[in-house]
Amino acid sequence: MVYSTHKSSRRITNGCSSFASLTRRAFGTRLNQALWCSYKTMKIAHINPDNYLETNEGRVWTPERSKAAWESAYLDFENILKRSSGIADVYIVFGVQGSGKTTWIRNHEPTKPSIYFDAALPAKKHRIQAISIAKKYAKQIHGVWIKVPLVIAKSQNMARSQDKQVSESAIESVFKQLEAPEQSEGFDHQIILSTHL
Repeated sequence: MVYSTHKSSRRITNGCSSFASLTRRAFGTRLNQALWCSYKTMKIAHINPDNYLETNEGRVWTPERSKAAWESAYLDFENILKRSSGIADVYIVFGVQGSGKTTWIRNHEPTKPSIYFDAALPAKKHRIQAISIAKKYAKQIHGVWIKVPLVIAKSQNMARSQDKQVSESAIESVFKQLEAPEQSEGFDHQIILSTHL
């Protein structure tokens, strides 16, 4: 892959196009929904296990499909990081369902090539695998906690399309397990973004 400053945007475009072509060949068409590449914002990929649950009829969750989705997400995360040649930052963005993780990623404007892993991952034990993969290949690892009150998460969850809504009991369970990111986990930087009522 080729990255450059705005003075050489053509090189960035070519590098990004090559990367997108490579990932499609390597991982198949599911990456059309699960990943994207944007040379203008330096965002290489956005990986969210939920996106691997998408079908032509919408998002379909079963325990078996969920397990396969997580396995595919971690596999793609590692393979994409390998291909980044050690120049990409990783943002592990976590928080309760409905907190606004994906929206934050969409609005974030990194200044360096960046890869995003977007999932609930409430407690330290849930973040071990993503951090372990990132530590092998990432330039820096950022832990981003999108911290919102439970009532806001529930409200935002209800605003989603029905197939993407999560049960209130699942949201409450994740909310109870939330732990702030710490350097001892392997993060180079910890960011807590709070929304108050």
